[in-house]
Amino acid sequence: MPSIVEIVSTLAPIAKELPWFLITVFICVAIYKVVKFLAHKLFDDEKGLITNLINEQRSFVESVKVTNEKLTTRVIETDIRIEKIETDIGEVKSDIKIIKNQIEK
Repeated sequence: MPSIVEIVSTLAPIAKELPWFLITVFICVAIYKVVKFLAHKLFDDEKGLITNLINEQRSFVESVKVTNEKLTTRVIETDIRIEKIETDIGEVKSDIKIIKNQIEK
């Protein structure tokens, strides 16, 4: 693999003849550095903005799932209690009818 000195020495004659070549190389290096910086800021494993956003969304979805499961359990328990109360009310109604019939006799 050629060293940087060898690469620069081969590019120097081209740069003398074509000044736009140097400008293009500078722009390409600048774009590379900017892309590398943005990639690090956005996609870093620990501090990346997008990575953190995705992790926060995952934890939010998990918390919503847990909350939904708890609510579902409570709704089922409430339905069971309501059914028991309805059964008790039915028994009380039948007891009232029996007492009413006994009083009328």
